[in-house]
Amino acid sequence: MSFSGGKRSCIGFKFSEMEIKVVLSVLVPNLTFELTDKPIQWNVGTVGFPTVGKESATPQLPLKVARYALPGSAV
Repeated sequence: MSFSGGKRSCIGFKFSEMEIKVVLSVLVPNLTFELTDKPIQWNVGTVGFPTVGKESATPQLPLKVARYALPGSAV
């Protein structure tokens, strides 16, 4: 694993993690997240994961994302 471990690991790995955290800390408070109307089925195995419908084996969790607006304010 040359990017995250060992003596040849990427010197910018920790910096890139910090950048992602900063960007998310700015974006996430300005957004709202809601589940869609699609039926979510949790598959349980070694690791539990959500899917859309019972037959799907692909992990999915569809969300509606919108800008957060204060009540009574114009967007």
